[in-house]
Amino acid sequence: MVKIRSRWLSERLSTDRSKRRMLAVGVMVLLVALAGCGGSPDNSETTGVTSGTATPADGVEMGPGTATEGDGEATSTAAPAETEAVNLSVAPASANTTNATLLVRATVDEASASDGLENVTVDTGGGLDLGNVTTADVDTAGIDTGGVLPGNETSESLAANVDEVRRADDGRTLTIALDGNESVAAGDEIVAVIDGGVTTTTPGNYSFDLTIDGGPTRTGNYTVAAA
Repeated sequence: MVKIRSRWLSERLSTDRSKRRMLAVGVMVLLVALAGCGGSPDNSETTGVTSGTATPADGVEMGPGTATEGDGEATSTAAPAETEAVNLSVAPASANTTNATLLVRATVDEASASDGLENVTVDTGGGLDLGNVTTADVDTAGIDTGGVLPGNETSESLAANVDEVRRADDGRTLTIALDGNESVAAGDEIVAVIDGGVTTTTPGNYSFDLTIDGGPTRTGNYTVAAA
């Protein structure tokens, strides 16, 4: 009887140990399964695109008036400012006026500076007919040293230096020829007033060209009004 009871206890203990091992294994499997089901952050790559904004490849911010070259460097597309170097005015400025008065002012640049001024040429672009201008009509010819005086004022007269006037292109172009005995420096202004022989043509906006001693051509604008 004792032997039977001992065997029964031994089998019971073995069964309990097996159940405990199975339970432990089951718990471990459950924990592993729960760990595998846990949420993890989405590591997918985002595009970083913002509505209405473009960003260069290297992160250089672009503003108005700029463009990005191939290396990402921003460069300005704004046009440089221009300085007016010539001026032409006529009075009266209404169309088909005879014996009008023409005033021309031109700033001397480095390329036009000269130790002996010889020619000032203006092409009126068709708004004026200068075909009747003579040397006697050159009322004022002079230099505004430093370009500081207004209107037709000069600090040095060139009246005695005018040799002749030459007309071309059916009167639209006039050259005042000088004797070459006067010098002009960069920054000076040449002033010429033609009082007589000037006729305005048809109404409109015109461009004119002016050169000093064959130097660079400068361009300006003027208007002939309706009569």
